[in-house]
Order: sequence, then structure tokens, then C-alpha cells
Amino acid sequence: MEKFLDELLKPEEAYRVNLLEVKKHFGELRVGLKSIRSELTEHFSDIDSLPPDDQYPKKMWRFLTEATEQLEDLSDAVKQAELKFGETLRYYGEDEKMSSAEFFGIFKTFCTSYRKCQNDNRTAAEEKVVAEKRRQYAEESRLARQKAREEEVVRDPQDAAVLDTLLERLRNGDTMP
Repeated sequence: MEKFLDELLKPEEAYRVNLLEVKKHFGELRVGLKSIRSELTEHFSDIDSLPPDDQYPKKMWRFLTEATEQLEDLSDAVKQAELKFGETLRYYGEDEKMSSAEFFGIFKTFCTSYRKCQNDNRTAAEEKVVAEKRRQYAEESRLARQKAREEEVVRDPQDAAVLDTLLERLRNGDTMP
């Protein structure tokens, strides 16, 4: 029944990621990479003129090439995420200015509330079972006490007959032997 909660795990966790923050950090990465490129160009543009044992410029140029490729891939992923998020907002009829954290927070709140209601319902059902057992035990105790009283009144049929005979003689005015 709760398979939909499994489907909502990713959106529930996505509320922690704010797409605007991702874009901001991506911009910072781009600026940092641009700064590295300008530093390398300014100080290490001619690798052949540097001492042969100085590996720093070669490693940094290699790093810059790899990081640039990764940043381009990341740029594509961020653009794709923005497009998909915009489509999702339109699909659910939400304001396109809504932040991703706010949108996915709706799912987080729903899942948290649903689980709380499940626990509350489970607790209420358990309390109901306990109350029913208590009521049943009280009823059984009452019936047992009533039965014990009835058994006390009529323990032996012969005693009851003697008692009936005595009561009959008293009513008739007979004297006791």
C-alpha cells in the first residue's frame, strides 16, 4: 500500500538541494577555472622555456583541460536540471518562480505527515486493542464474581431444602423441635 512512499524518496530528499544555489556554485567554479586559466597563461604560457624538472605547469595545464571538460558536462547537467524542473513546475501548476527547495519541501512535508499519521493510527489501534482486552477482562471478572455469589447462596441443594422447611414452619406458626 505504501509503495508510493518509496517513489517519493527521491523528491523527499531533493528538498535539501536548492537549484539556485547549485547555479551559484557552478558560476563560482566557472570563475575559479577562468582565474586558473589566466594565471597559467600569464606565468606558464611557454612550457618549453621552463626548466624540464618543473612538473607544476604541465600538471596544471592537464588539470585545466580535464576540469574544463568536466565543467562543460556539469553545465549541460545544470541546464537540463533547470529545464526539467521548469517542466515539473508547469506540470504541477506551480509558480515558475518557486524554488526547488520549496517545491520538494512539499513532498518532504507530505511524507513526514503521512508517516506520523501512520504511527498515530497504529498507536490508536494498539490502544483500542488494550482497552478492549481491559473491558473484556473486567467483564469476565464481574461474571466470575457474580457466579461465585450465586454458588455461595446455593451450595448444597439439601441445605436449601432444610432452609425452605424451616421458613415454611415459621410461616405456619409451627414450633421448632
